Order: sequence, then C-alpha cells, then structure tokens
Amino acid sequence: MADPANNYEAIFLPVGTDGSIEITITGFNIAGDGVPNSGDGTDQDFALVCYNCAQNPGFTLKATPASLDVCTPDDAVYDVAVGQVLGFTDPVALSASGNPAGTTATFSANPVLPPGSSTLTIGGTGSAAAGSYSIDVEGTSTPGAKSKTVALNLFTAVPARPGLLTPADSAVDVSFKPNTFQISKEVAIMVNFRDNQSERDQGATS
Repeated sequence: MADPANNYEAIFLPVGTDGSIEITITGFNIAGDGVPNSGDGTDQDFALVCYNCAQNPGFTLKATPASLDVCTPDDAVYDVAVGQVLGFTDPVALSASGNPAGTTATFSANPVLPPGSSTLTIGGTGSAAAGSYSIDVEGTSTPGAKSKTVALNLFTAVPARPGLLTPADSAVDVSFKPNTFQISKEVAIMVNFRDNQSERDQGATS
C-alpha cells in the first residue's frame, strides 16, 4: 500500500528570496512501477506545491555535454538548449567566454526563440595550448541572464604507446585464467592468456 506517513517534505526559503530556484525530486525504495494509474496499490503519486510564491515567464538554459575531450585541430561542439517557461517567447542572446586563447566561439543560431536550440562550436583549436578550460555559456533576455559552465580538455599530442609491465615478455608458467595485466600510462586491459597461448601454440605447430 502507499506510504501513509512519509509523504510530505517541506522546503522553506528566507523572506525575499528571488531568482531561479532548481528543486530536484528523487524517488527511492519504490515498491511499484512508479507509473501513475498503472500497476498496483503500492504506487503513490506526489505533488509539488509552492505557497506564497509566484512563477514568472522566463527561459531555461542547458549546455551539453558537461565535459568534452578534444584533440587538436578538431572542433569542440556543444549543444545548447533554451527552454520555455509559461509561454515565454522573447529572444535569448547567447554568448560564450573562457574558451582557449586563439580559438573562436560561434553559435549556429543566435539569438534563440524559446523553446529552441543552438550549437556552440569552439574552432581553431590548432592555435590553442593544451590544457583544461572552463567555458561559460550565457543566455540573456528580458528577465535577466542565465549561465552554464562546460569543460574542455584540449590535447595537442598523441599519447605515447603504452608498454607492458607485467607479466614479462616471453614469461612462462603464467596462469591460464583471465588476468588483469598492468600497462604503463595507467591503462588497464583484460586479457585471456589462454587464448593468446593457444594462438602461439598453433603458430609453432603450423
């Protein structure tokens, strides 16, 4: 049956609180399928109620992925989504800052009418230094500005080829069961030694 006791949570905000507020609701220990009007008596609906507050038309801003690894001179491409709140339709101007020196930051669409989307491209990475960068994506419209931060990890050289540490090359009497072999450059691989040994045996007898 639905829980008759643990079904109420309260969040109190100080008087005068203003601006965007994000509330995350997480369900756990769900006995049923969690789908309203479907399943059995263990399902339980919930409602989010705001007292003494008001929601005004506005927009939401989202940039994905949160982090991107790129080897130069490839472009870094992020998706920017502009959401709509209560029918808001004013244009949202997009901008980006914090991209590596020597690169460009361009949007496929700018401004964006909610609900809408744009693509942020960080180009010219071949002129930038390797490193990790935080790029601020900002949307500005009549209610004000919103921003999201994405990460860019830029690499200018191919990593060195990993070298085998253990077992030693040409080692004998190594267990046939699968082992985790240690590889330099902090790379770990799972190898089935039995298969490798079988291939060597076949090559020796052919």
